[in-house]
Amino acid sequence: MQTRIKSLLFYFLITCCLSANSQKQNLIYIDKSGVVRFTKDNKEAAFFGVNYTVPFAYGYRSHKTLGVDIEKAIDADVHHMSMLGLNAFRVHVWDVEITDSLGNLLQKEHLRLFDYLLYKLKEKNIKILVTPIAFLGERLS
Repeated sequence: MQTRIKSLLFYFLITCCLSANSQKQNLIYIDKSGVVRFTKDNKEAAFFGVNYTVPFAYGYRSHKTLGVDIEKAIDADVHHMSMLGLNAFRVHVWDVEITDSLGNLLQKEHLRLFDYLLYKLKEKNIKILVTPIAFLGERLS
């Protein structure tokens, strides 16, 4: 039962986050046995990836402190992810870094770098799972 709940949660997250257009067919589905499969060919879907946070939080701050060009770091990191055979990426997107206190999207460096990262991942056919985190009023500097 617990495995089925985990599978359903995984399916929900992947389906919500990987379907760029609701008119397109879902990338994956869960069969009657609880196996996650690709819709296109019914093969079992398996993802191996990383949680990567350079556009946000401590990843961003550490690169800035070291004076590292963040776009060049993203280029190198995505290249290495691809060379390692990773096919998935996950990140928590903190609302406080890309929105104002009312939730309006702001054109900030975090958002620009996140967009750049997604572009680079898509170039390497690395699947993306975004998990939004709301701090409900807490603001980061």
